Amino acid sequence: MKYHSRIILGLCLALLTLWVGPITAQQAEACPDSLPPRLMVGGYGRVVPGDANRVRDIPSRDGALVGTIEGGRGFDVLDGPTCADGLTWWQVDDGALVGWTVEGSGDEYWLEPADPPAAPTATPAPPDAVTFEPLRPVVNVLAPGVRARVVADDPAADTINLVVRSEPTISADPAGGLAAGDIITVLSDAVEADGYFWREVELTDGGRGWVVEGFYEADVERYDRTLIAECPATADRIAFFIERHIFTANRDGSDLCVFDRILIGAWSTFNPQLASFDNRFVWSADGSVFYYTDRFSTSDSNAPLFSLSADGLTRSVVGGDVGSVAWADWSPDASRLLMVRGASIWTMRADGSAYGKLPSVEGVVEWGAWLADNDRLAFISTVGDQANQIGPTQQEATIYTISVTQGGLTPIYRTDRELIYINISPDRRKILLASWEIVPFEGTIYGNRDNFEVAVLDVETGAATVLFTSASTWYGAAWLPDSSGLWTMDNEDGSDVFLTYTLADQQITTVPLSGPIVGDFYAYFGGFIDDQRMLIITDGESYKTPDDDLVLMLDIMTGEVTRVVDSLIPPG
Repeated sequence: MKYHSRIILGLCLALLTLWVGPITAQQAEACPDSLPPRLMVGGYGRVVPGDANRVRDIPSRDGALVGTIEGGRGFDVLDGPTCADGLTWWQVDDGALVGWTVEGSGDEYWLEPADPPAAPTATPAPPDAVTFEPLRPVVNVLAPGVRARVVADDPAADTINLVVRSEPTISADPAGGLAAGDIITVLSDAVEADGYFWREVELTDGGRGWVVEGFYEADVERYDRTLIAECPATADRIAFFIERHIFTANRDGSDLCVFDRILIGAWSTFNPQLASFDNRFVWSADGSVFYYTDRFSTSDSNAPLFSLSADGLTRSVVGGDVGSVAWADWSPDASRLLMVRGASIWTMRADGSAYGKLPSVEGVVEWGAWLADNDRLAFISTVGDQANQIGPTQQEATIYTISVTQGGLTPIYRTDRELIYINISPDRRKILLASWEIVPFEGTIYGNRDNFEVAVLDVETGAATVLFTSASTWYGAAWLPDSSGLWTMDNEDGSDVFLTYTLADQQITTVPLSGPIVGDFYAYFGGFIDDQRMLIITDGESYKTPDDDLVLMLDIMTGEVTRVVDSLIPPG
């Protein structure tokens, strides 16, 4: 009897061991009605070949996106499973990113157990690594002694957890972590290992370790940087957008630096539209920082205003990240910044203080600008239905002025025409208005654009003077730098010309250009360097191909066109 008791007791212990073992290994917290977890803490897994898996900083869909792990790539399992949002999450480390990712959904697994890479019996040839190579030579490059900013360059990620390791290999122990915006000092040349280029870096607290300088996404042929080197040139710079990246350069095109990737639509870059601020760059008075709008990631619908220092090391959101910014403007004395955010006017001092919203008006605010006294500003508000709809309420635009310190909201101009361009003169005393008349289709609530018009509004008197009617040549007119008149460009008989219109004598002057701009390129106005020279940013002859983007300089007196930042395609 005792003998049989031992057998029964032994079988019970064995069954108990088999039953308890998997739960202890997995620390099970699987979601009800979900697929059974297949991974184990301390084990190895991989993303099922195919689509990449998103990695977040916490086990939740609300967690910040720190990157992705491509299909087929392996990882170490650090923690889990955790149930959140009806999904089973695991904390993983693929050697470059550490974070939480989802095991699967419905009846489909996205992660699966895998055998860890076999330890090599001999030293293998190093895998091919990829590094960031801009199409044009730049002077801000990673090198020993150079400071750099940590960036989340992946368009799908709004932050990054960059692992610092004790040695330049993914098998080395973690020695810390870095987030977007952190500053490091590069200590070494690049070391290639495990398919990455590694840099030894010093952290701001004096700690040291190794980080990868970027990730190559082979499926989309995109390189996502983790570090942006400091720009050594910071005085009297220009900023522009090419190759989906922000570039700065000296005014002669030298000392080119490349900064952050731009995610917002590129088609309206530098285009002075009524309600668009996409990728136009506004410098502070001292040239130490510039402002632009962008998104945190491709999944973000908001486009807040960002500031970026001239050296590229400090990037921040201006006025919070709630709502998109449609327009921004510095006061003439550079003491205050105006923003159109959430269909309202907001202002703040240069140091970020006194941030607040001006009194609301009826309608939607789309544009604003400071006037010459540095205290008042003008802005436009529209009410009614879309401009191409005549009823039930036809759209009407009103231009107001208001003092930031004293108030006193004053309407100075109203029109039922559709305003398509509005631009204040450099002396801040006149406003350029380009508009269409909306002609109704009989028996419908819709209208058609007709009778194009260019007018100039005096902000003190409220009087508008019509300069051109039905003149398509002046569709994209803008102010001359001395506020004496307007300029535009056109293609006449196959040749590009620069046209000026002076307000005093109402005369039009035509200057032939030495090279093509309008005829061969999709061009954007990049601003005046001085009273005689202006920058033109082009999308190249093929429009969508980044390797033939150009930055041109035009002398408006002589018509000479020179290339400031050349393309890779030889001229001619």
